[in-house]
Amino acid sequence: MTLARVIPVLALAAVACGAKEAGSITGAGGRGPTPCATDSQCAGGACVVGICVPPPAAIPGLAIEITPPPEAMSTAAFTERTGMVLNGRPVMLTTDEPKTVRLSFRDATSTSVQMNASVTYTVPSLIPGRPPLSFTTELGTETALSLSASVLDRAATVKLVPRAAASQVSPPLSFAAPPGDNKVFTLPDLFAIRGVLRDAAGNVPRAPFVARAFQAQSLISTVSPLAGGEFVLIIPAAASTSDLTVQIVPDSAADPWFAFNPFTPSGMTATSTLDLDPVELADYVVPNKFVVSVVGDDEGGRPVPGALVRASLVLATTGDSAAGPGGTTRFQSEAFVNAQGIAELDLLPGTQKPRAYDIRVIPDAQSPYRGYCRKNVAVTAGPGTLPAVVLKRRQLHAGRLLSADGLPVPGAMVKATPLPGAAGDCTSQSPATAYVVTNLNGTFTIRLDPGMYQFDYEPAPGSPAPRLTDFILQVDESDDPNVDPMPDDDNVSLPAGVLVDGYVTDNVGNPGNPVAGALVRIFQPRCTTADGCAFPPKLLGEAQTDKVGYFRVVMATP
Repeated sequence: MTLARVIPVLALAAVACGAKEAGSITGAGGRGPTPCATDSQCAGGACVVGICVPPPAAIPGLAIEITPPPEAMSTAAFTERTGMVLNGRPVMLTTDEPKTVRLSFRDATSTSVQMNASVTYTVPSLIPGRPPLSFTTELGTETALSLSASVLDRAATVKLVPRAAASQVSPPLSFAAPPGDNKVFTLPDLFAIRGVLRDAAGNVPRAPFVARAFQAQSLISTVSPLAGGEFVLIIPAAASTSDLTVQIVPDSAADPWFAFNPFTPSGMTATSTLDLDPVELADYVVPNKFVVSVVGDDEGGRPVPGALVRASLVLATTGDSAAGPGGTTRFQSEAFVNAQGIAELDLLPGTQKPRAYDIRVIPDAQSPYRGYCRKNVAVTAGPGTLPAVVLKRRQLHAGRLLSADGLPVPGAMVKATPLPGAAGDCTSQSPATAYVVTNLNGTFTIRLDPGMYQFDYEPAPGSPAPRLTDFILQVDESDDPNVDPMPDDDNVSLPAGVLVDGYVTDNVGNPGNPVAGALVRIFQPRCTTADGCAFPPKLLGEAQTDKVGYFRVVMATP
């Protein structure tokens, strides 16, 4: 059983990639807060709920992100600032001036393309570790976006995504866009993948179905069936150089679905067609009703209402051949547990021999119980009852949130976020994000699945305490999940805060006009450059401007 902080490992990794060294998260302590009634009593700082909060003193290397509300986008664009130094108050921030980028799409004959589709314009963020920035609009006779010159100076990826009604005409398309204002894109060459679906008797299935093609887990084409159970997927010719996966999924949850093994449609060119072998679903009978009891491992077996029960079955598999790829026919049924602790599943029963299902139970993120997985559960003729599921309790972690002066911080949101790649109880199940609010004494109790977590502590709006992204917590199996393995290390001290306030204006006139309703976020980057940075920046504080463009936030000193 292990439950431990692992900051040193991450710190070494951060330094290896050029990351900046994080500051201490331990509060100053030892001194009580300075009481106040007005800002004038705080020596250049501000009075926040009766406590003086000092101004910042030359904090370098910060990044600021400003997101204006939609109604302000005509004069204020989304803005990023890096290498910022905060020194004193107030801070004067000016948004970038918006510029219009026009996007045109044409076919091979230079005819303008019109369809029911959305257009997404994506560029890398200037702030190291931040996700790419995406801006979306609708395809029209004149497709335009209002973006800053800074955004337009970056190479972009533009995606044209047809709506369902247009999906039989064109797949989602992606284009590389060089920096600049106006961009014209020519639709790429397309080829077709054609196939047909039959039931075990060789007939067209009664349920309608949808065919989808994926490449690197991204949807690149989707289509509803044509007459006679046939489908034709339209694929960009550029997709013929790497593996595709084609799935055929019925609308009805009572029917199985088929997925071809990954294959590379090599050598496909414009107007060419690749014919897949006909798909014949495995023989199966009408689903029968099965019930399963889901309870906790408490004394008496308390029901776990709201948990999702998912039963999965592999009906049949076929191997690849010279004629084309094989594939797998699967079936899945799921249901939620009711107040009595019972879930009702519609399952394809075994006839000549039992069918082997994988049963997964996924409780709500706030449930005290953890997930469950059991493979090869035998299901025979129904209706029937499956073996009862008994869920173990999630590991207890209790703590107390304190200010830098050692005072409790009530009403703060505590969020435990699993790190990417954290493994859960079962294949394809990851730990859940958990939330809890501290009580009047600043204490909190949270239950977690096995995995590694980042903790974020967000004091209530108006609090004189800053937010904190704290340690990484590793949660493993425990002999007793009701006992906190860290009873002597349960205090979390927020760092001493400084007050950052200021005004956000647009770039029209001198001075500019106030931008009301803008979201201002202040980050501490953990890498020196955005290129290749795998560490998200630390969010130090965020606030929204009022009607005169004023904002203020208490943040930690990095």
